Amino acid sequence: MAKKNSTKTATQEALSAAEPKLQTFTKWQGINIEQTPLTWTPDHRYWSDGTMQTDLATNFLLVQNNAFQQSNGTIETRQEDVDLFNAPDGYEFTGVTYMHDKYFFAACRSKDKPDASESIFMYNLQRQTWKQVKVKFALDKEYTLQWTNIFSYTVDGKNELICQCKSESASKIAYQITNVAGSEDGLYYVEKEISKDEYGESSGSLAGKNLTVSTKSEDVKKYKGIVQNESSFYVSPVSGANLRKQNQGCIFTGKFDDVINNKPIKNSEQLPDPYDCGIVDGAKTKPVTFKAIGFGSEVVNTDDLTIPETTGGNKTIATYSFMFENKFGSTKFYEPFFQCGLSVIAVEMTKSNGLHFIIDNIAPDLDITAVNIYGRYNNSLSWIYVGRVELEKTYDDVPNGDYSTGDRKGARPDRSGWKLNSDGSYRCEFNYFGDMTEKGDEAMANLEPLNLNTTLGPVAQYGTRVDSRLYFWGNPDYPYRLYIGGSCGMELKYDNGYGGAYVDAAPDFGCYISNVLKFKTQSGADIVTILCGHNNSSKTARYNLCETTLTATSELSTQSYQLEQVSNVEGCSSRRGSLVAADGLYYITRYGLAVTTMAMEYSSQMRTQYVSSVIKPVFSDKHAHLFENACMIYIDEILYFMLSNDDDELDRIIFAYDTNSKAIWTYTVGTEDDTILKIYPHDYYKYQEGIGVVTKDRVVLIPTTDVEDWRNEVFDMQVMLETGELSSSVPTTDSTYVDQLEIRFDWFVGELEVVLEGVDYYGRHVHVSKIIREEEIKNDYIEWMKVGYILENYHVHFIGHAHFRLTHFVAKVYTYGRKFGIQYGFDANNGYKNRRGAKKYQHHQLRSYNNLKECICT
Repeated sequence: MAKKNSTKTATQEALSAAEPKLQTFTKWQGINIEQTPLTWTPDHRYWSDGTMQTDLATNFLLVQNNAFQQSNGTIETRQEDVDLFNAPDGYEFTGVTYMHDKYFFAACRSKDKPDASESIFMYNLQRQTWKQVKVKFALDKEYTLQWTNIFSYTVDGKNELICQCKSESASKIAYQITNVAGSEDGLYYVEKEISKDEYGESSGSLAGKNLTVSTKSEDVKKYKGIVQNESSFYVSPVSGANLRKQNQGCIFTGKFDDVINNKPIKNSEQLPDPYDCGIVDGAKTKPVTFKAIGFGSEVVNTDDLTIPETTGGNKTIATYSFMFENKFGSTKFYEPFFQCGLSVIAVEMTKSNGLHFIIDNIAPDLDITAVNIYGRYNNSLSWIYVGRVELEKTYDDVPNGDYSTGDRKGARPDRSGWKLNSDGSYRCEFNYFGDMTEKGDEAMANLEPLNLNTTLGPVAQYGTRVDSRLYFWGNPDYPYRLYIGGSCGMELKYDNGYGGAYVDAAPDFGCYISNVLKFKTQSGADIVTILCGHNNSSKTARYNLCETTLTATSELSTQSYQLEQVSNVEGCSSRRGSLVAADGLYYITRYGLAVTTMAMEYSSQMRTQYVSSVIKPVFSDKHAHLFENACMIYIDEILYFMLSNDDDELDRIIFAYDTNSKAIWTYTVGTEDDTILKIYPHDYYKYQEGIGVVTKDRVVLIPTTDVEDWRNEVFDMQVMLETGELSSSVPTTDSTYVDQLEIRFDWFVGELEVVLEGVDYYGRHVHVSKIIREEEIKNDYIEWMKVGYILENYHVHFIGHAHFRLTHFVAKVYTYGRKFGIQYGFDANNGYKNRRGAKKYQHHQLRSYNNLKECICT
């Protein structure tokens, strides 16, 4: 009988009721664990019981491990891990790496001596060999090093390698200071340098420094064990020189080609100021001397430094000094200044009427690259750039000897450059004839000199290159300080005079800089943006670097830059946990993966949007300090990120976020003994490319490009897919008779177990499984699995070692009461149950219920 008010006949309704309803699960959109129980964690081990979910959308998975999302919504297993290379013998990786061309640089620590200085090794991908990078310490001071960052930049068409580190325990160095008999001005020099922990905070200085010394017996006892002689004095603990503090940032640099050819990288030790750069010759100290000689007419008068009111005589009182320069900055001015009276002013000088500067007794091996000479006139306090002499510019002695005496007095010395003296010291000479002077490479000089020694370079543990400029940060004393490198050719110098600067991000805030990136706004403008972390998660911040004409309070801080905090935007506490992708700036925060798109808001400010809400428990169920070592990379419009190497549940998990489909899935790497230290783009163009994964003992590759027909091979890694709780309606309001599952693959090879688990009408646990096995690849592959239970809800697992592309699966279901007890085909279960729970049929355990031959023969 047809139902009342029905438009169908009784026959039509009966036929309709006899047909199964089809639930198709397709167009997958990644995993969603936001609403799972609190006991659930994204562990790389098998998911335990208690992870059922009743409010999950049917097109989401609870687990998608070692399988990625295709653009058409299908799920495909990833390629097998490829072992690239192991750590050098006797060493283990620390996680600090850098790849350039076919060379892979890695910081390593000794397994036998973990507290010793770390080393840098270089791996040649073509030769498959390791080579240790040599390290040379400036001024022969060695420290215990812990490498923190490696990167490179291009200068003058050549690559320069930069290796940054922490240096430890430099304050434990004691110096043996020897008085120089007959030396003027109480000069002392360092005879010996000894590292002894019991010497405390003692320190010393280089030759030529006036030192506070003590010869009291009680002070000498503090330095027992040092070999003494009659002329030995020891530096008082309160009068040490400015040595590097513990854990202070240090920079080593070297030409990339030189490093490959086994030449060392060299650090940024601070140069002594000019007067302290003299040499020790036997029992005497020769300090640096500075003088000027006039040539042509009598332009120089050093006796009378007054400007007469009458014509003639001196027209200008000139004061000259110089600075030594290395690749990181300049020293202080040489003192005492050289003063003289000039009979002509600078604009009246000619090439036959000027000054000849001589700087003598310069100690060798001080890593000096150039001398910059400056002058000021009459009562002016501003220094004017006079000229520059590069160290590479040398000259030969003139046979006629000294121009200041003899017959050649007054003639122009025909030399400008550096010369090695017979006693091993250097001499630098320079001709100055006013505005007509060829001042050398003026663009490389410090045009706004400050009386401040910056030859140490930026004290920084991290750095990066943005376009043609370098940025450094990570000063332990000023973690909020950003050092901005100079103009082209002066990238390592942060003096204003070289085009550099430094800026502070809210020094009273307590934040620290974690990363510096280039970001492009919707209007097309480029912004250098700085992400900052904080021990209080709510106080992380982000700043944009802006050019300004405001005068800063710090003498060096910035007349050209300032930081502007971006409103409604969080920061990032991880050094490697942020990057710029095609559609925005991504960074890992306390509560998830955030993105700031290029769409601008009011007052040119930006806001943050979370894209990881489907995996929020991964972030919210962990302490924030576990994310300090997070790392993120961007390959082919997919973000890959690892969150922690300090947590057993996350130390082998890589998360993937598709910026197009917004789907998220996971990869599990290696074995139980592996812990991911870092991921990086392994992208040398002559080899297979993909995700480079650094563990302590080896580097493996998760390929993202196809080189071989890998689909024909069995997958060694375990692939795991698991749906959320499925039912005929959400939320569940009725029971469903699940008759059969139909699973469709584009292609399949390997062994895969399909498991259906659920709760039946009477609240009992139901478990149905089937093993799919194919030794050769099958295209357009379909499998069926018999279920035959009345279920309130259920979920499906796919677990095994197989390669496949899953397009969809179909559940054939009947509404409650329509098809009780009707069974079709074979099943892998031992038996079926009727409505009251009694077993109705018995069958053999089968691997495939469609294999009739196996059923009959067994």
